Amino acid sequence: MRTEWYQSLAAGPVWFASARIGYRRDDATVYDDDTLRPAAIVRTCSGIVPLSLGRRLLYGGQVRVGTQYRRLSLAVAIPDTAEDFRFTEDSWFGDFRFDTLDSFGLPTRGHLLSAAAQYVGRAQLIST
Repeated sequence: MRTEWYQSLAAGPVWFASARIGYRRDDATVYDDDTLRPAAIVRTCSGIVPLSLGRRLLYGGQVRVGTQYRRLSLAVAIPDTAEDFRFTEDSWFGDFRFDTLDSFGLPTRGHLLSAAAQYVGRAQLIST
């Protein structure tokens, strides 16, 4: 789940600022190597807040640069071992996207080109 606030910075929609917030929770089954039976379920929860500045390009392109904060939690859900690991991460990113697809859900014509780079400036384990 995520949402984005998008704001034009000038009279035309060329330059913009963006703020997003997102949350994701996943469960993954871990199997025993010998019996191939489920041994545990590991739960991951992730929250992310990116802030960016960008520019729209001609014919469906855009470029963004920004910073983001992420918080990640890993826990063994079954069996409940009370082990919980929490991490935080600060990073910088840049991405380029060119999209001329004719439909979001099931495109039949057009092109999509996307490239991204990320630099993690600080990542740390939070004591629990």
